[in-house]
Amino acid sequence: MTVEAWAEGARWATAGILVVSAIAKLARRGGRAARANDARARGVPDRLAAIRGVGLAPLELGLAVLVVGVPSRLAVVPAVVFLSAVTLLVVRAVSRGVTTPCQCFGALQTRPLSWWTVARNLGLLALAVFAVVGPGPLGAPTFTALVWFVLAFGIVVLG
Repeated sequence: MTVEAWAEGARWATAGILVVSAIAKLARRGGRAARANDARARGVPDRLAAIRGVGLAPLELGLAVLVVGVPSRLAVVPAVVFLSAVTLLVVRAVSRGVTTPCQCFGALQTRPLSWWTVARNLGLLALAVFAVVGPGPLGAPTFTALVWFVLAFGIVVLG
């Protein structure tokens, strides 16, 4: 497999992880108030917690559509910004000793926040960055995209 194929696979895997995260959040019971309270318990500032209350799922789905729907590597940049912001919020919470359940992936992930959560997010962020800076033309999903997605999904489920 070529480096170009891996970069293209990273783009599709980034979109796939965003879709999985959104669907898992939508499947989680609770509603807006519960999501906002969960975010506040993790040390998220009130303004951002209110956004969390509305739901990140629509944003994640929109980012996934952008990543695969716009034929440009720059279309992945908003996903990189989003993943960076989420990772910074997790670092902030973990460094303050917050150990509430992560729920970054809704019903799929209920382990407490930890430095492993940070490491997982950094891995997913690296995948998205590689999708932006990787060489080669854009194309349809390939076997390499499936490999990237399975690896990233495995990290999410095991994390």
